[in-house]
Amino acid sequence: MRAVAWDLVFDDEAVRATAMRCRDTADGVRTAVGAADATGGGASGGLGILIGPLVGPLLAAGRLAARSCLEAAADKAAATADHLEGAAALMQAVEDSIGDGLKRIGEGL
Repeated sequence: MRAVAWDLVFDDEAVRATAMRCRDTADGVRTAVGAADATGGGASGGLGILIGPLVGPLLAAGRLAARSCLEAAADKAAATADHLEGAAALMQAVEDSIGDGLKRIGEGL
């Protein structure tokens, strides 16, 4: 039988940092979607007048689908950040509990 030694390390700060990066990503995606909405996206000039009615509905459908995908990605990134922040809080609670247990053991010696 082989014994295995485990080192258990709780790095809640790294998890919180990752959560912050996820939240920043979600905010960046939302900002980009808002900027894209503000700039429009139709063809302009004389050629736009000619082909706009032909390709406009297709471009609008593609733009709507892309927007939906990006919004879903931003929502998932924000949800991931929420889950990571919850995990970091649980990690901190476990670490505090272990510390309290070790303190009680030390007092009992």
